[in-house]
Amino acid sequence: MILNKNFSIDFGSNEFKRRLKILLKSKESSKFEKKEKYNFDDKENKKREQIEAVKDICSIANSPPVGNFSEGYIFLGISDSGAIKGIPKNRYKEVDFIDLIEKYVSPEIKIEYAPIKIKSKYVGVIYIPASLNKPHLIKKDMIWKNNRGNTELFAQRGICFTRHSSKVVHALKEDFDEIYDERKELEQGDKVGKRIEKEVKPTISDEEIEKLLKKIAESPENN
Repeated sequence: MILNKNFSIDFGSNEFKRRLKILLKSKESSKFEKKEKYNFDDKENKKREQIEAVKDICSIANSPPVGNFSEGYIFLGISDSGAIKGIPKNRYKEVDFIDLIEKYVSPEIKIEYAPIKIKSKYVGVIYIPASLNKPHLIKKDMIWKNNRGNTELFAQRGICFTRHSSKVVHALKEDFDEIYDERKELEQGDKVGKRIEKEVKPTISDEEIEKLLKKIAESPENN
């Protein structure tokens, strides 16, 4: 899949609906997580829940692709077993997650969020695009106070979260090597996409796109 200029998503597109059907039937992976909720309304544990959201988003952004999925998703309102529990339509706002990323992560991750109606219930979808700026690191200590009033350190500044399957881990050297290899591939794909945007006609056919891709692949600068 050629990513568009801003790596953004159209939640109403057929492409997203197709991927949604696949994900709803899939197990959790390095690019996909199901959660019933982030309990930002719990005053005692709000900070911990916010930190948990940052960890999940950051680890998915840094993790390697799974099949055709170079982007990542977190579904809110779905149990670990895959049962659709649903959430109130307006429970979360996109800015809730953007503010947390801006506070704790560098370089910033350009996430998008929307409540999607599935049958009679709403599921919150956090979309985490494939990133040309990975690795994304924690830029300040993530701390919170537990129920006993004691301060706990969740993650130190400079930590890089990634995922091995569905498990969140601290990135090791081999993880960083994989991150930089993927980043190079994404950068090359982005260059190809921009060249196509520059050269294609508005009514170009699929056959003409295939010819153009072949032409670009065979050009000296790609060899």
